[in-house]
Amino acid sequence: MPKNHLKVYLIHDTRKGTSPHLHNLRRGLSHAGVKTIISLPFALRRDFPKFLTLRNLGRPEVKVLHYIWGDIHPFSYVITKLFTHKKIIVHWMGSDVLQILSSPWKRILWRMIKKVINVHCTDFYATALELRTIGIKAKVIPLIPDLSFSPMKTIWPPGKVVFTYIPESRETFYGSKIIFALAKRLKDVEFLIVGTTGKNCPQLPNVKYLGFIEDMEQKIWNKVKGYIRITKHDGLSHLVIEALARGKYVIRSYKFPYCFYARTLGDTEQALRQILQKKEPNFAGMNYVNTRFHPLILARNLKKLYMEI
Repeated sequence: MPKNHLKVYLIHDTRKGTSPHLHNLRRGLSHAGVKTIISLPFALRRDFPKFLTLRNLGRPEVKVLHYIWGDIHPFSYVITKLFTHKKIIVHWMGSDVLQILSSPWKRILWRMIKKVINVHCTDFYATALELRTIGIKAKVIPLIPDLSFSPMKTIWPPGKVVFTYIPESRETFYGSKIIFALAKRLKDVEFLIVGTTGKNCPQLPNVKYLGFIEDMEQKIWNKVKGYIRITKHDGLSHLVIEALARGKYVIRSYKFPYCFYARTLGDTEQALRQILQKKEPNFAGMNYVNTRFHPLILARNLKKLYMEI
């Protein structure tokens, strides 16, 4: 292994179903010359026996512990720091920030221990601004979405088909009311919904519930013209980046380049009608993602961060 080949622990609870997310990150970092090791977190109350993993985290050849989210007990970071003496990076996701903002005691704890972390990061400007409200200054450094290292190909399919993501038990948070209202109004439009089997959702003739999808390319991206994401709170959202990279049009409830901005049913319907009238893919969005979110560019940004600390 080259002498300049870094070793970094990526710490994330893979039991939450985030292994594909980690795969993209590991693949990109490998191309940038960073060796990564995946570890489960040490969580104070939930799983105290994992305290023993601190011995592995203290391995001398590993210089950086990179937590790919911040929503564990804040004192877990303190204990990890005391026993390993490693540099710690916490990468905040949108849901993490929402958890802290809605919990007064978490805000207090984080104000107390925020300096234990060497670098706070987030992948979206909006969450960086939210973290500032509790005194955490976070660098905006995106993680790596599911993108190819070569330019993405796009298919501009016929018909009126769009896609959205609505996980089970979180239908309201992910804008299900607007989606179902759209489906009732635009009966000639087919809505593909990933993340739920439709157990708690209305059964409409132009709505298909697909549950969990592994082959997004064939079953989703090659069939749709647009992606709708009307969430109550959000981070960067890799699905937004992945949709733009494939020339799809995106409607989302947070402003983002080359996306339609909408928060109400009326705004979403207007944007969707515009998308369905398009005659060609979203080439501007594709170019933006290829120049700003290429996996190797993002991986090099992370490597630079590791080197700096």
